[in-house]
Amino acid sequence: MNPEQLKSTLARKLSWINPSLVRSGVVKNIAILFTSTTYAQFLPFLLAPIIARLYDPLDYAIFAALTSITVISTTMATGMYDTAIMLDREDDTASNTAVSAFLFTIVVSLLTVVLVFLFRHQLARLVKNSDIIQYLWLVPVMTFITGLYRILNIWTNRKKRYPRMSMNRIIQSSLAVVLQIIFGALHWGGRGLIYSNLIAISATVLLLFWQTARDDARAAQTVTLKGIRHSFAKHKDFPFFNMPQGLMDGLRESSVLIIIANFFGPSVLGSYSFASNILMKPLRFIGDAVGQVYFQHASSEYNRTGKIRGVFSKTLFSIAAIGLPFFLILGLFGQRLFGFVFSSKWDLAGLYSQILAVWFFLRFVISPVSSTPVIFNRQKHFFLVSILINVLPPVSLFLMSRGDYIINSSLAVFAVVNSTMYLLMLLWFISLIRKNGSSCVAVPDIDISSLNDGRK
Repeated sequence: MNPEQLKSTLARKLSWINPSLVRSGVVKNIAILFTSTTYAQFLPFLLAPIIARLYDPLDYAIFAALTSITVISTTMATGMYDTAIMLDREDDTASNTAVSAFLFTIVVSLLTVVLVFLFRHQLARLVKNSDIIQYLWLVPVMTFITGLYRILNIWTNRKKRYPRMSMNRIIQSSLAVVLQIIFGALHWGGRGLIYSNLIAISATVLLLFWQTARDDARAAQTVTLKGIRHSFAKHKDFPFFNMPQGLMDGLRESSVLIIIANFFGPSVLGSYSFASNILMKPLRFIGDAVGQVYFQHASSEYNRTGKIRGVFSKTLFSIAAIGLPFFLILGLFGQRLFGFVFSSKWDLAGLYSQILAVWFFLRFVISPVSSTPVIFNRQKHFFLVSILINVLPPVSLFLMSRGDYIINSSLAVFAVVNSTMYLLMLLWFISLIRKNGSSCVAVPDIDISSLNDGRK
């Protein structure tokens, strides 16, 4: 089945959500990016059993240790000004906002140089891995590259260049997995995992930069010092409220890795990191793709009508229909699947995936619509809500760990708390939509037979 046939089939299978769904620009663009993401992740999934046999849990522990550090700096990279690019009505204004985000990225990257130089030994002790010191110089590099990628990617999204976004996803994913195999065969260990991901995203940034410079030279000519100052002032809430919220998201992810490293050791950390890498990376690819389409369409619809009910409903139920069969299988047979596909040394990773399946599903479904408060200019409220969402799960894991509970019980409580937080966040999103000109979020009458057809 070629990409066009897959896109058409996906749209038809999702038609149970709403009679007009197939004709919707939202679902068409979701189908485009979902199709590309499916192709982008096909090669990694196909080659994952080979990669799993080239690395071991300790290699993934090194990769996870570095991730626990870089996730914080990369979250802060643009000051969240990249998000504001989508909200500007005119391209001339958006181009100045993009430059503002780029300048913020330079400042943050330079600050990480200083912090890594001064506190490299403390950071190694924090993640319980002395081997990480030799890779800490990559933190500023990753911060800069990731910030630039986010800016260019959201500009491409603003311009509705979905085929381009699709192709870049395929290139990035394919390059990363090929390099992982090459470096694994060379016995690079954790270093191979680190460099393969860095090279892949760097290549994508270079390609995006060339494409944007070629097609949007006029937009660059509209950038002025006055315009940059205006963008900094106009979107000042983003670094003050969205960035701390994003930072808390990063701290949550980072703290979980640090807690596991400190209380359960590198082997458990490696297994947990492998499970997250196998599952959350492709799911994040899909979630980001759908989220970008949702953000673009919902922002435009809100600017036009003041309502986003239809876009929200179609996006939410589309992504739920996509993810439900996969997570159901994961929750029932995760440990057996991992042991069979990746070898017995990854049995624990499969068990952890099985324990966390419900949380993975809710995160997969709700994350793509998490820009809803931003669209309604509720950054301050979202910041307060995110404090609770980001603090309670790691605290629950920490308390279980300190109580000498085994990792399985600790992760189970962690999953329950996370799932509860995501459900509460979804209820808040629905209440926002109700208060902004819509009586309710339309819940479709689901035809079970149609849903079963969609699983085939």
